[in-house]
Amino acid sequence: MKRKTATRVPEGRTRWRRFGLAMVPTTIAAFVLVFMIATGALAVSFSISGIPFKLSASTLSGTGFTQYATVDPVTNAGSGALLPAASTQTVGGTTYDAVTITALATASIADLHQTVCAPIPSPLGAILPHNKLLVTLDAGGGGTPATATGLVVDAPLMTAGSATFNNINIGQDLGNALGGSNNGSFSQHADSVAIHDVSQLSIGTTAGSFVLNGLSLSATFQDTCP
Repeated sequence: MKRKTATRVPEGRTRWRRFGLAMVPTTIAAFVLVFMIATGALAVSFSISGIPFKLSASTLSGTGFTQYATVDPVTNAGSGALLPAASTQTVGGTTYDAVTITALATASIADLHQTVCAPIPSPLGAILPHNKLLVTLDAGGGGTPATATGLVVDAPLMTAGSATFNNINIGQDLGNALGGSNNGSFSQHADSVAIHDVSQLSIGTTAGSFVLNGLSLSATFQDTCP
């Protein structure tokens, strides 16, 4: 009786069909990230921790207003517990935050009040009786607002008493609004905007310049975050 001989795969060979199937999710994810970078949704040099901070102001006004929604991957695995549940998803060990991007060419912020509160990491956080750290920043009061150029804010939540837009285009193609080629994404754009009684939960802010008049900054230990 003849013995059947098992077919051996030579060492060093790759099963290309299996490899191709395994690469599909990675390729799709890479394409999505490239698309987001191309539309200006991600600054490639800016890694977002996902730890939220609160900002309020009596007035936020500026020129060159563009606003659109996108998704930010974050580096802090625990950020989902600090943000509204509906704004976060975790897939494959990565947490993603749904945010609204607000971009202003120039901005003026009156009575700026900003706080960020986060747990102190272990091992120190495990032994301190007050294991939360609250950082508070105030600026732009006394009739001298804080100012910024090239301001971009990533925020999952914002409320305001009122907002006035001049020459607004709702539904403008995002690529066109950013000064590039059309890409089919939704945005709204206005020549200028004035937003009053602003309250905002943010996870990231970038600016070309930021002038904080009347700056006050403090850090304190807390039992719980407000």
